[in-house]
Amino acid sequence: MISSSSLKTLLLLTMVLLDAATQSTDARSLKSKKSSHDFMGYYMGIDPVDGSFQQMQIVMNDEGTFDILMADSSFRNCADTNQGLAKADGIEIPSSNFDFPLHCTKEKGGTVDFDAEPDAMLVGGFEVLGGGDALRRPNGYTYFKQ
Repeated sequence: MISSSSLKTLLLLTMVLLDAATQSTDARSLKSKKSSHDFMGYYMGIDPVDGSFQQMQIVMNDEGTFDILMADSSFRNCADTNQGLAKADGIEIPSSNFDFPLHCTKEKGGTVDFDAEPDAMLVGGFEVLGGGDALRRPNGYTYFKQ
């Protein structure tokens, strides 16, 4: 059973992801980039190590590369709170190598400071599966487009 605080955290992270998507996309510029548009979207997966729920939002920026925001219901790398967000900007997909900085909250239910030094660096890179319906990171984590 999911605790009410975990459910609140998951809802908060989902709201952050959706807000980032609406602020970072421009529908008019996407029409000229149809093949790139296929990677944009909301992806979900399960961490095979601890079973936590991961969400990833991929949006195209004005330069035609992608900005990626990832949330996890329990980031092991965030020892004090298990809460945080990983964010990478200007990524080309498919990409075999990029930094995926993780910023942890300093208190449960807190916010992250993307201007601060990251608390950890996650493995970046994606292998595209199923024509863009799924992405796999080098560590074997797989995400399915929703």
